[in-house]
Amino acid sequence: MQNQIIKQDLTDNTSDSFILINPSKQQMASFPKEESQMFTSKTQNFTGSRPSGNVNDPDNETENKDTIAFLERAKGEEGSNTDVTAVGGVNYNLFDGSLPGGTSGLQDAYRFKFDSINSSHTPTDYIGAVSISIPCFIDEAFADFKAYDFTTDSVADFFDVSDTVAKVKTMKVGCQALRIPQNKFNTILTDETAIIANNNSNIIKNFRKYYIIISPKYVRTSVGNVINRKHYDWFNMYQNGTLSYDSVNSLIQVIPDTKRRTVYECDKTDFTSLPWLFENSNGQSGRLYGSIVEVWDSSETTLKQVKVMNENDFHFLDSGTEMQFVLSPDNVGYDSPGEEVISGDVLRVYPRETYFNQLIIEVNYFDDSLQVSNLLTFMLNDAVRDLKAGIYEIYDNKGYTIDTAGNINGNVVQRYQIFSNDKIESRKRITK
Repeated sequence: MQNQIIKQDLTDNTSDSFILINPSKQQMASFPKEESQMFTSKTQNFTGSRPSGNVNDPDNETENKDTIAFLERAKGEEGSNTDVTAVGGVNYNLFDGSLPGGTSGLQDAYRFKFDSINSSHTPTDYIGAVSISIPCFIDEAFADFKAYDFTTDSVADFFDVSDTVAKVKTMKVGCQALRIPQNKFNTILTDETAIIANNNSNIIKNFRKYYIIISPKYVRTSVGNVINRKHYDWFNMYQNGTLSYDSVNSLIQVIPDTKRRTVYECDKTDFTSLPWLFENSNGQSGRLYGSIVEVWDSSETTLKQVKVMNENDFHFLDSGTEMQFVLSPDNVGYDSPGEEVISGDVLRVYPRETYFNQLIIEVNYFDDSLQVSNLLTFMLNDAVRDLKAGIYEIYDNKGYTIDTAGNINGNVVQRYQIFSNDKIESRKRITK
């Protein structure tokens, strides 16, 4: 997750004020090291419906039926009764489902005809991911607003629970304003004695630096089962499993023995009762594609990796299935010791639809009238000079009093010492 740091001066907090922010998010892209890509006809939308224009059987296009998905896609694009000449001059009428020659014929068909056919569950092996920042806007329902305190090394909510006023205002995409609540950095006095002691003011302005963190909400889940992958070259996919034919040698089913990418499973109930309302549709596939995934160890003290989610699927009506997904990069040997994703690891999934780059705002709250106020105090307020030490003491607006014992009482706000000799006289400010 990238951080954007904004520094802002603030001189008054007695009313609501606003800080301009320019939120952005990562647009992710994956680099495949082989030939395939996603089918648009392969995905489901958030209601569980498949897009129109699906010319083949979508139920056969799954991780478990890669090979038949190839053939169905080819048949749908090329039409029927198209002859394919394989090794040895044998003609295979593939696109109507006929596969004379059995397994060897299928292998030749892959080698010499289907080299341009793509599928979302073909043997694509993603070598890595790249991202660019694009403008976005923050929906406060999917954002956390925190205040960090360096003195206590603690994080707390920035807005009070009772504060229902909009936290951010949107001018346009990529340009918003964060609201700083009235007297957020001030202390309001109600005790009369404390108010009198505070120069008859009920507000103490706590001038210092403050830090605000705006971060996207995430889904917290943990890795249950890990289904390790076994990689095949695309033209040897027929070796991964059992092929079934009908009486005329047409391929009707492929049952693979192993997955071709590492598949992770987690408890789908972790995705319920959240602002995204995932459970409002019974089955979803691909909705979290492109989401940022932080991989933490089971104690959530060590960040092991940051990855990107690719294929993902969960079904809320089927009690026998878990959330399944693939992470990128997914290269053999890519992970260093201690980085490998294992069962028990905690995942923080930042859904792509509401993700934005985290913002950290440093607010420098200071009194811009301090210098002028000090000058006026020195010129107009009561002052007492110690003739022996040559020290001037300047008092606050209440001045000073002398008790019966001759002691001078009052609140000193400035102190100076006068030095002189036969050539010069100087005045030096003394820290209180």
